[in-house]
Amino acid sequence: MRRVLFIIALAGCDELWSIDHVSEPPLDGREPMIDAGPYCFEDTFTMPAIDPGKWTVYADAPHTVGVVQGEAAMTLGTIDGNVYAGMYGNKTSFSGAMVTASVLEVPSTNGGGGGAVLVFQLARNSENSYAVLFDGGRLYFRVRANNAEQLTNIAYSATDHRFWGMKHDAMTNEIVFVTSSNSSAWKEERRTTATVEVADARVEIFAGTYVAVTSPGRARVDDVRFTGCGL
Repeated sequence: MRRVLFIIALAGCDELWSIDHVSEPPLDGREPMIDAGPYCFEDTFTMPAIDPGKWTVYADAPHTVGVVQGEAAMTLGTIDGNVYAGMYGNKTSFSGAMVTASVLEVPSTNGGGGGAVLVFQLARNSENSYAVLFDGGRLYFRVRANNAEQLTNIAYSATDHRFWGMKHDAMTNEIVFVTSSNSSAWKEERRTTATVEVADARVEIFAGTYVAVTSPGRARVDDVRFTGCGL
């Protein structure tokens, strides 16, 4: 049974109506297949299936997760909301680290009004996480601490926001949300105090629908890189 997690928006932060009912799969109910401790990795999805040594996969029918032409693809079926498909890695230290991913395709929505999401997050459990997420033509930068949420958002551009990232500034103990068009020059989108502990977290990528969407399509990601971890 899934728990519905309602968003608490920052005062003055508008255009959040489309994501008010996102319900995410509870990470605290799952354990990774391998617990290797602090480590860094990259995955370019060259194997014929999602690498079980790096990820644990989950999918609510009719959504599916797999490798398609060297990319991780989350294909979304037509169904009522609160169903998700994705993968998460092993717990590790994120102190002084950065995690990035190439986003090749985001889900389709109800005429741009929201309903299907793609989430790239660093999470300790379902109530504590940092995330970059797409919904309804907007890109959100979210902090969830003890299930209370703070978000900022910008208009999404498939070109300008081809790469998503989060990094921990160990000098200031801040989380920095970044985007890039080429993975070389990064733009800082949000910087905030690390209110969620970063010493014991895991990377998760998932897509899904929180309301019925006629043709949600799919989400595709590649080149997931976790650098500087365990420091």
